[in-house]
Amino acid sequence: MGMNKIRFITTRPNLSAALLLLAIAVALMSPYLLQPDAIMWPRSELGTDLLTYRWPSVSYFQQSLQKTGEIPLWQTSIMGGLPLIGNPAVRVFYPPKLILSLLPIPILWMFALLNTLHFWVAGVSTFALARTVLKIRWSAAMIAALLLMLTPRLSTNIAGDLSHTHGLCLVPLCLLCIRLALDRYSWRWAIAAGISLSLLYLTNLQFVLYTGWFIGVYFVYSSILLLRERRQRDIFIQVGLLLIALIICLGFSAYQLFPFLSYLPYQSREAMTLENANHLALPVPLLFNTLFPIPQKFPEWEIYVGLIPLILSPLAWLHSNRRETRFWVGVLIFAMIFAIGTTTPLYAFMIQWIPGFRYVRVPARMWYFAAFAAAMLVSLAVDSLIQSKQLASRWWRWLVISGSMLIIITLAGRYLTRRPNEADWMLGLLAAASVIIGLVSLWQFVNNRLTTSQFAMLLIAAVFIDLFPLDVAFARPKPSAEVFELPEIGKTVVAQAQVERFRTYGIRREFADQIVVANRLEVVEGLNSFQFGTYSQFMRLASGCNVDGVYAAVPPCASNEFSATAYLDAKPDPALLGLLNVKYVISPFELPEQNELKLVETTGAEWLYENSAVLPRAFGVGRVEVAENDAAIWARLPQVDLRTTALVESSQAVETLAANSDFFEPAEILNYTPNQIHVRINMPDNGMLVFSEVWTPGWQVDVDGVGSSVLRVNGTLRGVMLAAGKHDVRLYFMPPAFVIGLVISLLTAAGSIAALIIGRKRRA
Repeated sequence: MGMNKIRFITTRPNLSAALLLLAIAVALMSPYLLQPDAIMWPRSELGTDLLTYRWPSVSYFQQSLQKTGEIPLWQTSIMGGLPLIGNPAVRVFYPPKLILSLLPIPILWMFALLNTLHFWVAGVSTFALARTVLKIRWSAAMIAALLLMLTPRLSTNIAGDLSHTHGLCLVPLCLLCIRLALDRYSWRWAIAAGISLSLLYLTNLQFVLYTGWFIGVYFVYSSILLLRERRQRDIFIQVGLLLIALIICLGFSAYQLFPFLSYLPYQSREAMTLENANHLALPVPLLFNTLFPIPQKFPEWEIYVGLIPLILSPLAWLHSNRRETRFWVGVLIFAMIFAIGTTTPLYAFMIQWIPGFRYVRVPARMWYFAAFAAAMLVSLAVDSLIQSKQLASRWWRWLVISGSMLIIITLAGRYLTRRPNEADWMLGLLAAASVIIGLVSLWQFVNNRLTTSQFAMLLIAAVFIDLFPLDVAFARPKPSAEVFELPEIGKTVVAQAQVERFRTYGIRREFADQIVVANRLEVVEGLNSFQFGTYSQFMRLASGCNVDGVYAAVPPCASNEFSATAYLDAKPDPALLGLLNVKYVISPFELPEQNELKLVETTGAEWLYENSAVLPRAFGVGRVEVAENDAAIWARLPQVDLRTTALVESSQAVETLAANSDFFEPAEILNYTPNQIHVRINMPDNGMLVFSEVWTPGWQVDVDGVGSSVLRVNGTLRGVMLAAGKHDVRLYFMPPAFVIGLVISLLTAAGSIAALIIGRKRRA
């Protein structure tokens, strides 16, 4: 049977690699594939974005589709409302996720399938890249695939941030396609590169920027080599191929990209400083953790890549393919320096001068490219060892000494930094065993006691023994009932939400996002990196959390990212919260007495207040006041009577009618869906119809069947100027940028398919 397996590998190496990598991906996700109701829970206990971003957005999508029959482009549940289309934080419209979301399968199982698929894509793409670009043997390419597929940077992150992991898994596919396009001068591979880059953008904006950067670096590197060979014409061909890939990428992702670009000028990240961008840079002392994993299992700082790469990667310099060795060494050095952030001037230079980089933060995420480069270098080293047994004999003493030192350091390091009551440090014994297996198998191979295939399988097994158990240890299956249990304080709110529409404000996000969506609630706070600057500022005022800077939470005091105790000093403003249709306020401490906030009940360490200053979801006011700029609006907002007055920034004043009456007129809501709000109102005089809904580009309005303008009022809400009298107003979300982008995406898909079919026929 063993010989049959080896014969299958030698006769069908690529297929055997794909099947083996698929089996490993399935094994890695098996605890969650076999338990459809279990959630992948990080053992770091830091939480998971599966509950913050992924499950809520998919569940909301499915709820809306079932209830209204329309695909929701807008989500009403958190932060007063956010767009789904064009939103790089939720990624509902990433094609694989969108397709699975339309199927009648459990959402958690759907994500287990997505994880399996992406891990497999990462492994297969890395294998293909090593085989076709580095031109190395099957066994060496397989080791590269395993090292990248099982790198702890992926596994620890997938338990916390699925979108980043899925994006990371697509990076090898993008680099494979672009390298084949440039190295083979193939327009077909350029089209494939454009498609893969668009998929990467649709799942992770940050890594498409990083990948684009390395594509540019490789092009410059390749151009220098072509100039030395006096092949200037080939450089122009490569430029054309890169343009094809770029056009295809932009075309395929236009339906998501165009609306995103329309939001970009209003994003809070416009104000991000270098200090904000440097958030969670890799501390220099943690570079020592390349020798053993950090016990806290913090995903952003996990840099362990295994012991085999540390022993073998220096031997990549001995490989005959010096061009690839130099390139990947350059990638390794750059990624390591970038990951430590402002410790060196490199990061500040990139943020200031490279387009797009100032919108992303957490430089430690660049470490994945260091792990990628290490995998490529190890594959070159293994290929050179297989090619020349004399090389292995010459370096044998160095390999034994370095391996022995690594065994001692990793065992001691894991033991000394272990966490109380955890036995994870004992995985170091498996890491030590992997080094021993690798060195013994190499010695046996050099002395002709093992065939090349046997040596390769043992080396593959050594890598697997080191990394697979560690990957499994980063997460555990957790019954979903534990994370979807409604807090006791929420029962009153949920019961009331069955009969009327309103929003709730939790000072410490007492209702997690999955609780909000599962119980069809709406809240004004949230944990989401995609924030409109005006809403973030409004919530600072409404919550009393006046903290400067860009943070993931809205308001910043709603999470521990800024401070664990800042919320204690935040004094909520009932009137401003009422403007957002906030009827209930939940507090982890007793609030000072206020006329507008009435205590409803106390449960444990939580207090539920009813806000008597709550305003309807839509209402008319008779006075419109023009402010010079947003700063003037924020200063004036706490001073005016919000029941009779709307504030408009001066650049929109040309849109307004004379409105100087004092009146307050609630509107009758006829229909309310994610994409549309239909109201009827009788205005006593000229005035403003105010919606307690977040203003963003893309919202349009028909007044009595005639198109009008949606204004930004009170800093962050939507408003429509109306003359005196009865009006039928339909507000709907259909961003023109999305419509244009969707048409372009469909045309790009049709054109790419036609080009590939015609090209195939011509070749035939």
